[in-house]
Amino acid sequence: MRQIVGIGETIIDIIFRDNRPVSANAGGSTFNTFISLGRMHMNAFFVSQVGNDRLGRMACDFLRANNISDCYVNLCPDAKTPVALAFLDKNNDAEYAFYKDAPKQLPEFSCPDMHEDDIFVFGSYFALNKDFRVGVNRLLQQAANARSILYYDPNFRPSHLAELPQLLPVIEQNFASADVVRGSDEDFFFIYGEKDVRKIYKKISAYCPNLIVTCGKNGVYICTPTFCRHYKTPSVEVKSTVGAG
Repeated sequence: MRQIVGIGETIIDIIFRDNRPVSANAGGSTFNTFISLGRMHMNAFFVSQVGNDRLGRMACDFLRANNISDCYVNLCPDAKTPVALAFLDKNNDAEYAFYKDAPKQLPEFSCPDMHEDDIFVFGSYFALNKDFRVGVNRLLQQAANARSILYYDPNFRPSHLAELPQLLPVIEQNFASADVVRGSDEDFFFIYGEKDVRKIYKKISAYCPNLIVTCGKNGVYICTPTFCRHYKTPSVEVKSTVGAG
């Protein structure tokens, strides 16, 4: 059976509405993807790191409750589990503030043995962070050597725009490592200052031939060397965009 392996940040989202906290949930870009896969009972494994604290244990409990093993999640004794404050506006879109504690020692990540046509998912700031980069690259190389499919989601936040000149070469290195790049229209606007999907694809295709661009209520684009097509998405009532990536 094909397996899906992902590596990414585990974070606790504290959600505010009208400047009042209303809920707290475990999350993270890749984490949320794997919660959905677990709920669909897919053969999925998540690799991450949390603090050896109450919030970290809460996140591991949430993984297990959603059919994802926590056996590849490191419990770090010298760092606290990251926290994100998500402030919802009148449209239930979120503005984020992040609070993170860097580990004193570089983590050693492990994952199941990868095989041909398995899927390896990586992305967000976790795949750019120098504290985790060596560990992420090692698993990327393992997946590439096994001829697994590498899927990259940049999930680039405006809070990192000041770092973009330093981060762009790493982002483009990740594009080059991937078989499929998937991002939102906002991600690529923050990275390249571009909204035209065909122009975005022209930039990405220098590194990766397959691109998916999600545009919220405006649908999704799929671009390959042979076609670039737009697909409509059904209208939904938005409760919150936290974890919606």
